[in-house]
Amino acid sequence: MKNITPGDRVRQLRKHLNFTQLAFSEEIGMTHGNLSKIEKNQISMTNAFLKALKMRSSCNPDWIETGEGEMFISPEKYIADGIRYLGMQKYGEGLLKVLNDPQFAELHSMIRLGKK
Repeated sequence: MKNITPGDRVRQLRKHLNFTQLAFSEEIGMTHGNLSKIEKNQISMTNAFLKALKMRSSCNPDWIETGEGEMFISPEKYIADGIRYLGMQKYGEGLLKVLNDPQFAELHSMIRLGKK
């Protein structure tokens, strides 16, 4: 049985999200060459790379590094991390802007009605 490496898990994540290597590297802000090398385990992942995966795709960095846990972090953890990262004030301001966007009117209505 093949030992699954962190690079294999990065590839699995990318394919799960239906990205080519080029499109995924652009999405997370790195060169195509470096993403290819990470997937081939030729270079190590940096903390900045893992943070970019988490911020752009909700990927669980622990799963990438060790294979333990779920591929994605829970929505609750993602939101809580956002509050810790931005601070309550900025996060709240951003959330209000999103909820007032007509694109998210259904979510806004569900929250107002206490359904979410």
